[in-house]
Amino acid sequence: MLSGIGPEAELKAHGIRTLADLPVGANLQDHLAVMIRWERNDPGPFRAQMRFDRMAVDMVRAWVKLRSADPHDRVRIAVNAFDDPEDLAELYEGYECAREVGYSSAMSAFRGRQLAPDPALDSRAATEDWIRRTAITAHHPAGTCAMGSGPGSVVDPALRVRGVERLRVVDASVIPDMPSAHINAVVFVFVIAEKASDLIRSATPAEVASEDLSEA
Repeated sequence: MLSGIGPEAELKAHGIRTLADLPVGANLQDHLAVMIRWERNDPGPFRAQMRFDRMAVDMVRAWVKLRSADPHDRVRIAVNAFDDPEDLAELYEGYECAREVGYSSAMSAFRGRQLAPDPALDSRAATEDWIRRTAITAHHPAGTCAMGSGPGSVVDPALRVRGVERLRVVDASVIPDMPSAHINAVVFVFVIAEKASDLIRSATPAEVASEDLSEA
């Protein structure tokens, strides 16, 4: 956005000349997590880390915006957690799934008392309140330079910035919809890099020089 590639209204507000009016910074998605914890009856190698959840939900209503035209200023980030009721519903479903695993007979030999949340929670409303108070980010931000061909996309299917010559984005920001797994997993990030490498290597010299995006 600081270089002039982003939402025109946003750039004008900070006195930045628009080179390409694209929805950079929109569509920020992340994974939320809540922790369900039990004591372990006998020592084990992962005792201090034992947990069964990391149940995640993707959010598509968040954004990143500039604070000013000064590159040293921190950007503004709105996560908008629980803005959509579906966020809470999906996390609650994940919580119930984790409890089912934790209280299964296969875990009974290892499971001690439940540490979190308080076992005294006796209603969905109380549990949802706990989820709202304790949910954390899994630090998996993605989607702010979404790949696609519609008005909500920043890069085309070849990872080229729409309307800008010889510029590609090759990172998790091009993922248009949040995967349910860790975004650093090889299947997502490294495959994006490998694909970009193949696209660049397979391009003709003329394509590399001009990156004609007239059909993007």
